[in-house]
Amino acid sequence: MKLSPSAKQLLRAVLAKREPRLVHLVDAASDPSLDDLSMIIDDIVGAELADTGFGKDGEPNARGLALEDLIDELNRIRWRLQNMAKQVP
Repeated sequence: MKLSPSAKQLLRAVLAKREPRLVHLVDAASDPSLDDLSMIIDDIVGAELADTGFGKDGEPNARGLALEDLIDELNRIRWRLQNMAKQVP
């Protein structure tokens, strides 16, 4: 999966904590399936953001901002994969 080094490191940590069977996708040469990617973004990273990404004041903390950046990077991959899927007859 093509992510920035910091995003890869964060995603690896989140997956190791929440869904270890998917850690191998971080270093895979190819992108994950749309279903796996959607689960990673919507369920796994989203849950991590909700659980650890906000301070007591309800504002994103440093981890939350990093997780939001990770979600942005993952969504760019998802958007690209969705567009590629639409082009396949």
